[in-house]
Amino acid sequence: MAYSKELASRIRKLLSDANVTEEIEMMGGLVFMVNGRMSIGIKQEKGSGLDKLMLKLGQAEITKWADEAECEPVDLGGRKMKAFLYVSAQAFESDAELKTWVDRALQYNLEQEK
Repeated sequence: MAYSKELASRIRKLLSDANVTEEIEMMGGLVFMVNGRMSIGIKQEKGSGLDKLMLKLGQAEITKWADEAECEPVDLGGRKMKAFLYVSAQAFESDAELKTWVDRALQYNLEQEK
């Protein structure tokens, strides 16, 4: 699987208090399951070799962030994943930036519990 072990470690630290139920290697990357649901993923961008995040945020959040230069809706083989957003590496270089994105995914996950 092609993804950064260092980025996976950074995310694990941020998820230490979350209910991570499983880590699964899939779709060429790594996915963190929180509360039994796919929440955060890491996948290497083709061509650049840089990692990108795949976050489950829901349609409202995707609409809000999709216009950012470093974000794009997830499209897997022509199939749009309505609840997921890709975030490129430039948007989470610092630990504070990564935490912001991870927190957004965790917040959406918690909202789904209600």
